[in-house]
Amino acid sequence: MKKSMLLLSLMVAVVSLWGCNWITTSPKEKISEVLNKQSLTKTKDCKFIWTWEKVKLECKNDPFTFLLYKHISSSTWNMLAEKDLKNDLASTKSFVGIWVSISNTDRWILITDIYNTDNWLLKWDYILKVNWKKVADIYEATKLIKWPIWTKVKLTIKRNWKISEIISERKKIKLKQYESKIINFKGNQFGYLRINNISNEIYSQIKPILAWFKAVGCRWIILDLRDNGGGYMTEAIRINKLWAKKGQTVLKIKELNENWKLQNQSFQAEKNWKLNWFPTVILVNWNTASAAEIITAGIKENNIWTTKLVGTKTFWKWTIQTIQEINDNIDLKYTIWKWYTPSWRNLSNGLNPWNWLRPDVKIEFDSKLYKAKLIDNQLEKAKEVLNWLIIK
Repeated sequence: MKKSMLLLSLMVAVVSLWGCNWITTSPKEKISEVLNKQSLTKTKDCKFIWTWEKVKLECKNDPFTFLLYKHISSSTWNMLAEKDLKNDLASTKSFVGIWVSISNTDRWILITDIYNTDNWLLKWDYILKVNWKKVADIYEATKLIKWPIWTKVKLTIKRNWKISEIISERKKIKLKQYESKIINFKGNQFGYLRINNISNEIYSQIKPILAWFKAVGCRWIILDLRDNGGGYMTEAIRINKLWAKKGQTVLKIKELNENWKLQNQSFQAEKNWKLNWFPTVILVNWNTASAAEIITAGIKENNIWTTKLVGTKTFWKWTIQTIQEINDNIDLKYTIWKWYTPSWRNLSNGLNPWNWLRPDVKIEFDSKLYKAKLIDNQLEKAKEVLNWLIIK
């Protein structure tokens, strides 16, 4: 009898979580309707997977179409974390959390950048636990680290094979959108521009910097897009146009029109800003994704003889998603656009490893060298490659 009651309570819990409404349209039917009418990924390419905790949606060749749960537990902070993650998709100006960027590795969470040294964390530290809970998934780690604001979070860190615990305070953070400087290398002056994320104001922020490079005689540019997870497509297009000739195509997309019919669209440069004359090296890595990949591929294809990629392969996210509420418990995140290079090359056709943007000069980041001497070996290689472009 107890086993039957336990089984029944588990079934009720799952049905409650799934939010099924047997009088009106069920969530599964509504999800299928949205996918078939409004998404580039259709129901026939997806499957529902039932687990003891929730129902998952997995789509073939599209890992970015999935379900978001607003009430995965009774915790208020879990609801707030989901809401905050959605807000981060809409704006990259500020967010709640600690001053670090993180990335997935095979086993742990890796800190890829530091924006404030007050919390004693270092770039290339590994996060093993958050508040004593083991973490290996970036989405789970993000939710545990970010909320609630103005409280403290305990991180178990692995640094040079030493395990330690660090306490950091969660705050409202406004990210620095870019960094710029002049680099002197073997008698030449290079303009260095690092874009941390593609915010909705990044074009207007970096355009004066690029004009300053030109004004002081910097005719060679290092564009650093490492650990840039993307952002606004419109801003990526505007940045691409700076390196294009007038009338040159910088991006093509496939999208659904107002009648949910597939259509093609392309974007061209309206004038010649003449950066296409400047030899450019673009620094990329596994965390260069989405809008940052659009910038990388567009500049490279339109300036194949004067642009080189240095670093490691990129993330291969060449789609854009939107979020639609299914019911009080569930949101559906689904793909509405696919992006293509000017030559109709797309990097999101499945999970084929050849679909990554691959560097012309491959070099892994030497974290031990950076920790010991603060030397960025990838940036040093970029300087050498740019100097080679000048003298060749």
